[in-house]
Amino acid sequence: MWDLDEVLRKFGSSRTELAEKLGKKKNTISGYDKNPSLQTLEAIASALEIDIRDLFPEKKPEGHQEIFVKDDKGNYRSIGFIRD
Repeated sequence: MWDLDEVLRKFGSSRTELAEKLGKKKNTISGYDKNPSLQTLEAIASALEIDIRDLFPEKKPEGHQEIFVKDDKGNYRSIGFIRD
């Protein structure tokens, strides 16, 4: 399940720091709590200098769907889970 605050704690950052790195206002970051776009998730991962998969738990939580992205070679890889 996507949990921005948990990700920020895990990687030693804050909403204010993330907003600065993304060039966004802090209240914009609050909108990322529910259903962020893939582009937003990629930007967050880049700002935190982590792999996008690190934004999500490793095990599939109950009531969630696995998220896949297609790479340049046409292969799909799992990047995490999102609530059904």
